[in-house]
Amino acid sequence: VMVAIPRIQLEVHFFLESHGFSIRLPSYLYFNKTEGLCGNCNHNNEDDLVAKDIGQVESVDTFGTSWLLEGEPNTCTALKKEEIPCLPLPPDQDPCLYIMNE
Repeated sequence: VMVAIPRIQLEVHFFLESHGFSIRLPSYLYFNKTEGLCGNCNHNNEDDLVAKDIGQVESVDTFGTSWLLEGEPNTCTALKKEEIPCLPLPPDQDPCLYIMNE
């Protein structure tokens, strides 16, 4: 689903299956004029995790939850990500080793 507001050249795409979204704004109009989940639109991804009322943070979870609306019904909450250990594949199953094999 896509919603557009041509007057401000905004496009919002909603992905129903994943409950995700993307926002498109022309940087020539909004350079260094955004905040929140969009970052600040200055082509520097090193300073995009600015949490509401906190400032620059390292944690994506802290950043995201800082922008939740207060006083709204609990329809939007932060989900805890299940930690799955990343174990290397056995050498006979590792596709990277297979590619490097002469």
